[in-house]
Amino acid sequence: MGFFLIGASVAHIMVYANHEGISFRSAIGHLRVPFAMVIYGAVATPYPLSLWIYHLYLVGRGETTREYLNAHKFAKADRHRPFTQGSVLKNWIAVLGRPRPPSYMEFKRSYEEGDQRLTMQKRKYLTTRDDVESQAGIEMQEVGHDHTN
Repeated sequence: MGFFLIGASVAHIMVYANHEGISFRSAIGHLRVPFAMVIYGAVATPYPLSLWIYHLYLVGRGETTREYLNAHKFAKADRHRPFTQGSVLKNWIAVLGRPRPPSYMEFKRSYEEGDQRLTMQKRKYLTTRDDVESQAGIEMQEVGHDHTN
């Protein structure tokens, strides 16, 4: 996203400069916000980029972060990597190319009364109207209807 931000902002300034027939430096004076976005992208991109590179390195080695950080405690012959597939490419394919597991959220399913998908309580602690009626041994009547014979 940082690279996209930098590229889109520079392109915006260049298109404006070309359209107005002015230099890039003059266009920056007119378009301060896109230039500020170039600076922001340049400052904000290195940290997530370095984390991304570090984790690609770990995936390539077939190690977790904890295993990598604790590796110095063991002799090289005693180090064991249980997740490695044998090569960097196979490790990347095993981690980044595997299919996504199924989601249990089912966001596209229509909402039904008592739906538990987005609640904060677990199902076993919630009661429905039928549960309350059966526990109390009473029959609930609809409010607003005339029930005289």
